[in-house]
Formats: sequence, C-alpha cells, structure tokens
Amino acid sequence: REIRATVYQVASEADSRGVALITLEDLSRFQELVDLKTEFISSLLHSLRTPMTTIKGGMSYLSADEISDSADEFFKEIVDMCSGEVNRLVEFLDDMRDLLLIEAGLAEHDLDEHEVNLIEITKQAIADVKTLAEEKQIDIILEGDADDARVNCDGRRARLSLRKILENAVVFSPQGSKVKVIVTAEESRISIDIIDEGIGIPASEIDYVFDKHFRGKNDITQKVSGNGLGLYIGRYFIELMKGSILILSVKGQGTKVKIAFNR
Repeated sequence: REIRATVYQVASEADSRGVALITLEDLSRFQELVDLKTEFISSLLHSLRTPMTTIKGGMSYLSADEISDSADEFFKEIVDMCSGEVNRLVEFLDDMRDLLLIEAGLAEHDLDEHEVNLIEITKQAIADVKTLAEEKQIDIILEGDADDARVNCDGRRARLSLRKILENAVVFSPQGSKVKVIVTAEESRISIDIIDEGIGIPASEIDYVFDKHFRGKNDITQKVSGNGLGLYIGRYFIELMKGSILILSVKGQGTKVKIAFNR
C-alpha cells in the first residue's frame, strides 16, 4: 500500500511547544483507478488504430498511380480527401497514445534506445513530409558535413520528433519557399538545425510554443488544423533521450529550431 502522511503545526496558547496534527491518506485505491484509466484509454486507442491502419492501407492502394490514372477526377478527389482524413486520424491516435504515456509517467519505459545514424533518421523524417512540402512547392534542403552521425537514442522517436518540427516549418512557410536542414557533427554531440522562411514567432509567444495545445494569435495559425501537440510531444521525447531543443525566431523573419543529441 502507498500511504501519504501530512503534518500540520497547530498553535496552542496553553503549550508554547505547539501541537502537531498528522493525517494519513491511503493512495492505493487512487493509484488503482489511475492504472485502470490508463489501461482503458490505451486499449481504446489500440482498438481504434488497428482498423484505421487497415483503412489507410486500402486508401493508399486506391491512390496508386496505376489505379488513379484510369479513374476520373471526381474519384481521385474523393480518394485524396479520404486519405488525408484517415492520415490525420491515425496521427491523432498516435499523439493521444504518446500523451497518455507522458502523463502516466510511462514514456521512458517505451523507449528503445540503441545506436542509430542521425543522417538516415533525418532523411526519413524529410521523406515523411515530402507530400506536404510538394503541395506548397517548398524545397527541403539537407546540408551538412556529418560523415559520422551515430548517437544512442530511440530512432523511431527521434524521427517522429524531427517530422513534427519539419511539419511545422512547412505549414507556416509561404508557397515556394525553402526549408534548410543542417546536420553538424561535433566531438560530443550531433546538431540538427531546421531553418524556415516562414511567418516567425512573436517574442510574446515564443516561451509558449512547446505548451500543450498552444496556438498563436495571428490569422494564419488560427486557420491551421491540428491538435497542438506536435511540438509538445517532440520536445518531450528529445529531452527524454538527453537531447536539447531551442527555438530562435523573429516575427516575419522565419524560425530556426536547434536540436542536439549527445553522442
């Protein structure tokens, strides 16, 4: 059992030494309820994600070139619209699962840390946002001289975090602009800088961009769909893997996100 003891100092006119009041609270049942809620939500998310993954695979098949080439424009629009919504729902379920792990204190146990090549992880994250970037005619340029970019971390989580940051860079950048990704190897760490030409972040908001559900007050950010969890989850896992993340931005002059992983 888990017992919480709280001591209160009670003043006494008759005795200058005072009186101590001690309360004991059994937290075992509370923890059982928390565990039950966590298990229920985890099971629910898993049950929802499994059919969504199947539907996503089916929509990808319908979107294949050999099928789409023979279909009329209306059919293509319907398939593309459904594919986009399914992808958003799958990402939402993944974010909810990650949020559950974080708030339940279980995220650390979900890590699978081993030696990975951050150059390859970065290339994979760029490929993940390729379609989004192409829709806005944005070039994502990978630069750097890191021949050896091996670090010990969870490659899947590192890729997820980079993808979420790249998505933000693309979403808040103007049509036809560029996003630079610069990977630099140092003796004790690998640095990844993501630099966009977007709308930038006002000084009054930059301290809040990693908060859950934060959304900027300008018209552009208000119109962008999303659950406001991307940067919160991305930063959490980067820091959980002993990495660091810093945002430098000026309103109207773009944003630089500096990420570093220790070797």
